[in-house]
Amino acid sequence: MQRRGWHSTAAYIGLLAAAFVVAWLGSYRFFRAQLDNAAYDQIFRLYQPKPWQPQSAILAIDEATLARFGGMHIRQPLADALLLVAARCV
Repeated sequence: MQRRGWHSTAAYIGLLAAAFVVAWLGSYRFFRAQLDNAAYDQIFRLYQPKPWQPQSAILAIDEATLARFGGMHIRQPLADALLLVAARCV
C-alpha cells in the first residue's frame, strides 16, 4: 500500500474546507432564502401548477345584516346570495 503524499492530503483538506465554507454560507438566512427562492422558481418553471379552481366559498352574515333584515326575514336574501355564489363557482 502506497502512502499519500502531502500534495494529495493538502488537496483533500482544501476540498473539505471549501465544502465547509459552502455549508457555512448556506446556513445564513439571506443566502438560504435566495437558494430557496431560486429552487422554487426552477420547480415552478419545470412543473407549472394547474389553474386554481375555487372549491368552497364563505358567505358571512354579520350583525349589520341581521339588524337590516331581521332574524327570520333573512332567508330569501341568504338564498339569493347562495344561488349567486353557486352560479359563479360552477
